[in-house]
Amino acid sequence: MRYLVVMHKTGTGYCAGAPDVPGCVAAGATREETEALFREALAFHLEGEPIPEPRAQAVEVDGYNVVIEETGRAANAIVGEAGQLRERKAMTMYWVVRAREDIQDIVERDAFIGIGFGGDELGDLSGLSRREIRPLVEGARPDRKARYYWTAAGQLWRFVNAIEEGDCLLTPHKRTRDVRIGLVRGAYEFKPGRPRPHRRPVDWIRTASRDDLPPIRSQLTVFSFQPYADELAWLLRP
Repeated sequence: MRYLVVMHKTGTGYCAGAPDVPGCVAAGATREETEALFREALAFHLEGEPIPEPRAQAVEVDGYNVVIEETGRAANAIVGEAGQLRERKAMTMYWVVRAREDIQDIVERDAFIGIGFGGDELGDLSGLSRREIRPLVEGARPDRKARYYWTAAGQLWRFVNAIEEGDCLLTPHKRTRDVRIGLVRGAYEFKPGRPRPHRRPVDWIRTASRDDLPPIRSQLTVFSFQPYADELAWLLRP
């Protein structure tokens, strides 16, 4: 199954999205990186969800210098890849999970990583699909655009379900060039009444400099960093 993917140039690189899969987006420094990130994003986005029928078509508008990306250019993302990602668990999986500046000291002290998107109002997200999480986010933040709700639901679902024990997390520090490195040591936990109540327990093992890592360009709160797995292996060495 193939989807039309629209890839366009931004001020810092490229961004890709699929009209048939709302909320599934990826951004990278190059076309190649963006395509790889989008494949990964699409696989996770469709995991455990009904597969949407491809409907979008590519059209070139003569005389206006407007071109919608060629059908299939970056859309060769096979739905079966969703299952294959879990088969790759023999490999270490790498994720970037951003933490708000005001809780970064708490995160290190209490050995966890936490995200919000509405906090306590969302309730416990255990066992929920993206489709079930989306209206919870919309209820907590009714002033946002529709695209935000799908994107937030996808990131929350990924944080709860796709990240697994033993995966490696990279958490950038906003005010410095530091990136905290940790290993996930348990399942999702809901801690109502605490800062960032949606949590995963983490053993923080070291701090690295952004200068020694591949560029962390995406502004998403939770996203896969797996395309750089080979370049990140040194982070887990003693």
